[in-house]
Amino acid sequence: MTYVGIYLGLLFSSIVSANQRPFRFLLFAVFSLLLFGFVAFRFEVGCDWSGYENNFELARYWSVTEALARTEPGYWSLIVQLHGAGLPYPYLNLAMAIPFFWGIIALARREPDPLAFLVLSFPVLILNMPMSAIRQSAAIGFFCLALIAFRDRKALRFVLMIALGSLFHSSVIVFLALAPFAKVAVTRSSLALAAVLLLPGLYFTFADALAFYADRYVNSELNSAGALYRSALLAAVGGYFVLGAQPAFREKFPADYATALIGSLIMIATLAVVPFSSVIADRFGYYVTPIQIMIMARLPYVVSATPTGRLIAAAPYAGLAAVLIYWAGNSRHFQLCYLPYQSWLSWP
Repeated sequence: MTYVGIYLGLLFSSIVSANQRPFRFLLFAVFSLLLFGFVAFRFEVGCDWSGYENNFELARYWSVTEALARTEPGYWSLIVQLHGAGLPYPYLNLAMAIPFFWGIIALARREPDPLAFLVLSFPVLILNMPMSAIRQSAAIGFFCLALIAFRDRKALRFVLMIALGSLFHSSVIVFLALAPFAKVAVTRSSLALAAVLLLPGLYFTFADALAFYADRYVNSELNSAGALYRSALLAAVGGYFVLGAQPAFREKFPADYATALIGSLIMIATLAVVPFSSVIADRFGYYVTPIQIMIMARLPYVVSATPTGRLIAAAPYAGLAAVLIYWAGNSRHFQLCYLPYQSWLSWP
């Protein structure tokens, strides 16, 4: 099957190039380009294909002013510009793939092993976001750039990237709450103090957004297929970091410790949200999935060089392979949305 074959090919390439660092960087560049093309040039693939096509037609005769007056004006303005240029709907998917891969590739390049990050991104993050949920995928791309700014302790740039992401999917604006931590050292004590000081202000700041999501996703019949399993995977990695990997990670990667700790706590929290709204859990879980991937990709540097340590480092790759194989083989949702894979490069 196409998707399983791609992941196994990525995994095989990663294994055979394990001790060839320059070659791994070359593979990372080549696979990044190929995956971008695979996503950007898909045709009638993805569960939201028809929904976004309807949006595209809805805005056919809008002006830029009308687009800017909408929620998430970046997305609607892009559609207006594509109509103005006479470009058909598939170009929207091409354009929306750019910020996602820009952010993911930029984040991966900050990793000690960019290829490992890219391989681990494919089965869940890439297949579910830019292959389907293109608005949130663009916001995730900007969120990845915000994570880089967070690591570099550049609070203003962090806020700017979040703001840009919100032009495509407003849910990312909630992560503005993390801006103070770009300047303040993150410890358990500072997290607890920040919660006491910030939560009341955050509630009033985002009350309208919270009410919107509660009305749309909590007090509704909407459910997100597979949210429980994705949230469980997030919680498993977050729990492992919090309970076992913190000391070694902090010693090896002090600059990224705050990102990993905060991300892990959010990962664990998504599982607790599932009983109330699987959609909200999934929505915010995808934002911290790049942090989950960062932790998994760095396990070889964190665990001990023992058989048990090597098994822990290999577990994410094997686990994601099992998830993808089961999903592709048993999910009617997958078969309806992703099969067969087609490209519009040969579309007239």
